[in-house]
Amino acid sequence: MRHKEKATQITKKNLETAFWDLYLHKPLEKISVQAITEHAGYSRGTFYVYYRDVRDVLEQLEDRLLTQTEQTVLEFFPDYITTEKGVLQFFIYIYELHEPYIVKLLGPTGDPQLGNRMIVKLKPLAVKFFEHNTKYNALERDYAAEYLLSACFFMVSRWYARGQDISIQEFLNLS
Repeated sequence: MRHKEKATQITKKNLETAFWDLYLHKPLEKISVQAITEHAGYSRGTFYVYYRDVRDVLEQLEDRLLTQTEQTVLEFFPDYITTEKGVLQFFIYIYELHEPYIVKLLGPTGDPQLGNRMIVKLKPLAVKFFEHNTKYNALERDYAAEYLLSACFFMVSRWYARGQDISIQEFLNLS
């Protein structure tokens, strides 16, 4: 990797880290470009090389999270995600992999659309879950896949929001 590319990656990572340090403790609307750049030790001009505004930082981070989640499901599929319990375990794994960020992003002060975007991105892969089930036609498989993803995803989100108030085994036994 060339020196300039490495410097760019380091600068962007430092700005993202500063954003997260602030976002984990305050709402997006209370975070300014100036606060991010002061926290990261860069000028506002440097910030604008990489981002349009504070929301753009969040959107780029969310897009990367969605891409990583999609890549992870491709690694897990089809060997692992073959049951409802497997889907729950997959989402728990995603939460563990991206904690505390995903908890913030999907929590009450996060982005309400991110969960929906994740479901939409994963649904084509989840439809395969029902491919061999002859009791469903194509439209029904589409609905069943969305139901399975939504139910499992929001169940895991709720469990994390409640501070994992039951053991993981008790949680998985709910499926």
